[in-house]
Amino acid sequence: MEHIIDPSTGDHVAREEMIAVTGASPMVCEVLSTALYVASKDKRSEILARFKGYSASEIYCLTNGNTNIIRVN
Repeated sequence: MEHIIDPSTGDHVAREEMIAVTGASPMVCEVLSTALYVASKDKRSEILARFKGYSASEIYCLTNGNTNIIRVN
């Protein structure tokens, strides 16, 4: 069962990617990764821009065992 809920809809969120965030505060990284996960892909850069010194990546686990990592800009 999914444990992340989109506050705008009340629905559970299940996406194919994971979000990894790096920055000075582990707590901010944790919360920001969840916010970016819930946000639509076209809004992620806008949200991330509000947090100077933080970076994020979308991580996709592919069926062939490889991973694809895309930086959120």
